Amino acid sequence: MVSKIEIDLKSLKFWFSIMVVINISLIVYIISNSWERDRSDNYALIDPQTASMEVNNFLRGQQYLTVSYTPLKTEVEKITNSSKGHYGIYFEDLITGAWFGINERDMFVPASLLKTPAVIAIVKKLEDGYLSMETKLTISEADIEPNLTFGSLASKGYGYDIDVKSALNFVINESDNTAYNVLVRQLTYGDLAEAYIAMGLPPPSFSPDISSTAITPKNYMNILRALYYSAYLRRTFSNFILSLLSDTKFDYGIVSGLPDNIKVAHKIGDWGPTKSYHDCGIIYAPNKPYMLCIMSSGTTKKDFSETASNVSRTIYNYLK
Repeated sequence: MVSKIEIDLKSLKFWFSIMVVINISLIVYIISNSWERDRSDNYALIDPQTASMEVNNFLRGQQYLTVSYTPLKTEVEKITNSSKGHYGIYFEDLITGAWFGINERDMFVPASLLKTPAVIAIVKKLEDGYLSMETKLTISEADIEPNLTFGSLASKGYGYDIDVKSALNFVINESDNTAYNVLVRQLTYGDLAEAYIAMGLPPPSFSPDISSTAITPKNYMNILRALYYSAYLRRTFSNFILSLLSDTKFDYGIVSGLPDNIKVAHKIGDWGPTKSYHDCGIIYAPNKPYMLCIMSSGTTKKDFSETASNVSRTIYNYLK
């Protein structure tokens, strides 16, 4: 027969075990909540996704982050030092923000590179409802650019009607000067100045002295960065411009140094009088998007294309 004392002892042990489990759970809960609270307080000023990561996930991610590109810069310098002409280069890793430059603060005549901020100013008017994609624009005699090296719209002649969307396609896809002239007529100086200043550029100059428009590779990339992060335009419109830039017919320079399946949103520039050739863009490498701007002067298109291709290939392979 089990005595009453033995039953009471068993009952006491059972409830004691329950209390121990409850107390341990409570301690774990308090510590966990305290740690979450501390983590939230300590990391309030960094990227929310990083702040919420568990330690192991965070450490795994750290393996793929590079914050110094000194060895890569050395490789690229070897290429530019052995090339004809003067080069300015700016590279930026869009995951970490790490960058390097070679003559990145030197001034270059941008030529058609400046079509991009003008396009952004036009698209801002679309965003604000002052224009629509279907708005018809008439080519004037003054718009006609007789040099068909860049663009075929001039062959339509003045008096021809073109909608805004088609004109934007001509400007980006063919770097068409006639389409550019048609679109710029829709802008006030204030429209252009607002876009330039919003992207960290000095106000535009319309001086006949082309050198007054000079820009550095580092500054120019503010434009593409503003599109990538949708810092000035809404996401739909930023994405629209980047889609145009990734569908151009120009396949030399940066693009020629990359595998065919890599998407590149880029703009070329070409200014014969100073023998200046440029190519600046966003390279959507798998898991490692980055920006690259290559500007040159005193060279030839053939030499520029070869140098830019080698630089682009070297950077892509290094990151891969």
